[in-house]
Amino acid sequence: MNVTGPITYNGPIFGKGRLPPKWFLPSATHHRALGSALRAPTPEIAGSWDLLNRVGGVGNQYRTSRCFSFATKKAIGLYQFGQSGNAFEFSSDWIYKCVLSEIRRLELGGSPTLAELLANTLQDLGSEPSAVAACKELGFALEVDYPTGSTFNPQELTMGGELIAKAWRPLALGLASIIARPGPELSQAVNVALSPFADGKRGQCIVLSIAANSNAFMSADGSQILKSTDFDGANYDHAVALGGFARTPVTPESPTGKKYLLYNSWDLTQWGQLCTVPELTPDGTPTGNEMPFPGCVWITERAMWGAADHAFYSEKVAS
Repeated sequence: MNVTGPITYNGPIFGKGRLPPKWFLPSATHHRALGSALRAPTPEIAGSWDLLNRVGGVGNQYRTSRCFSFATKKAIGLYQFGQSGNAFEFSSDWIYKCVLSEIRRLELGGSPTLAELLANTLQDLGSEPSAVAACKELGFALEVDYPTGSTFNPQELTMGGELIAKAWRPLALGLASIIARPGPELSQAVNVALSPFADGKRGQCIVLSIAANSNAFMSADGSQILKSTDFDGANYDHAVALGGFARTPVTPESPTGKKYLLYNSWDLTQWGQLCTVPELTPDGTPTGNEMPFPGCVWITERAMWGAADHAFYSEKVAS
């Protein structure tokens, strides 16, 4: 996509599309990370951003509303890569259509006939973070088997993706909801979720929803840490991912001296192009140097507290 002129809210370039949850009820396969119970020490810097390009990178959702599926694709890819050491890119369109299909099924009464399904085609209207039941049934398809296009294709899921997706079904069952009050408890829970596991494996990533309808967010170039006031209150309209944290001076915006890296899906050259991150060694140890990482921005602790739907893929997945 070629873009000229500034990126502003008055002239939106990118799709968003996160819809408010209607059916959120964590199932038995969700592992709740209770902030008050997580008192493990966390490092000063933790992240998996050095792994992201191997599993599809920041990505570009174009004008479609598949922000939740792009954020989820990052979380699945990083978790799987960190656990196995083998990098695979998952299909955003597969995830998006799974979620849209589940939303449609529920809106049609839960048990629609084939005729009803065919009469109510999938529409590019956004997705709900809680509607992952279809992925739990079908699994996740790989990008190579179910390519993601620059435009939305309303056709149904195909068997070509489903045959491969079943192998990745356990990942969907490992989705974990972070349940903690905004404040120090939420910071501690998020810090633990983004820190390496006890065996040193990485690949941590948190999917969350933000209120992105502000000029500060839409035009962010990555040169500034975004504050809580840079987001549009509680109008949660966009799903993104957190890929780690680093040190920052203690301020009212970041009471514990942490800042969090926000992965977007609006391409590398058009948003967050000036962002830099700590350089990491292959085992995740900071070298002390900084490196460019476009397509992202850092946000303050209070900005993170103002987000919603914090979820990640846990170390132990349900069988």
